This record gives sequence, structure tokens and C-alpha cells, in this order.
Amino acid sequence: MPKHDESNVSVEPEPLETVRTWLARPCPDIKAKIRAEGLDDAILEDVPLEGVYLADHISADSHIVVDLAVVKREIARVHNHFDSVPLLLDKLTLIESNEYTTDPGTPTQRKYRMVHRMYLSRHAKAKQNGKTPKLVLDWYQRSSDDMNLLMMQNCSE
Repeated sequence: MPKHDESNVSVEPEPLETVRTWLARPCPDIKAKIRAEGLDDAILEDVPLEGVYLADHISADSHIVVDLAVVKREIARVHNHFDSVPLLLDKLTLIESNEYTTDPGTPTQRKYRMVHRMYLSRHAKAKQNGKTPKLVLDWYQRSSDDMNLLMMQNCSE
């Protein structure tokens, strides 16, 4: 029986999952914190949600909320190092902002737009970088698409 040459077989990586966590301030370099925890192979990207806090959990003055792009098989390991909150992009009830805004719409719509703008900004920087892995760019795109869909659904209700 002939041998099967597996060197030409390409395995598509699993999509990244999002873990929302918080870090005590000051935390000037989130990537350095991730490296110090030995998680740079598990967490491929971070999106700091500046000006955001988690109602009934933490304040914006003492902590920063961060969304992490995590390799799916490494989620348990990440949870061992970082506290996390349920991440349901369609349930932003825990997200609050201490920024004054004249942004039209309901509070929920403003929360979606605020988080979405932060993702879009980081996504644009990642694309300009030219060194960002496709897996991370795909994560940004998928997250953005999910938020767009949820914002449209929320506006139609």
C-alpha cells in the first residue's frame, strides 16, 4: 500500500475566541503582562476598552476592561491567569461608560457603538501593521460583523 504524503495537507487553524477580563491599573503594557504570565502563545491580541467599566464588578479608575483573542484550546489556561466575565456581545448590560456623550440612541445602542469603535480602531492598526496574522485579522472581522448584526437587530426592536 502506498504511503500518504501528509506534508501537502494544510490544517486550517481554529477561529479565535474572545475572553473579556479586567486588569488592575496601572497596566501600561498589556502585551508585557500577557508575556509575563507565559500566555503569549494563547492570547494573540488584546483590545483595551478604555473608558469602560463593568457595572457591579469594577470601576474604570481601578481597572481596565480588556477583550482577549484566545486560541480556543487554551481558554482554560487563560482563565487560570485572568478573571473573566461572561462575554455576550448581545448582552452589554454589564458595560458602562463614564464618558458624557450626546450620541443619539438608547443606552444599549451607545454601548454597542462605543465597543465597536474600539474594535474598528484596533483592527485598522492591525491591518496597517502588515505583520498581524490572518487568524487575528479574521477574529477582528468576525467580531465586527457580529457587533454590526447585533446593532442592526437592536435598532429594529
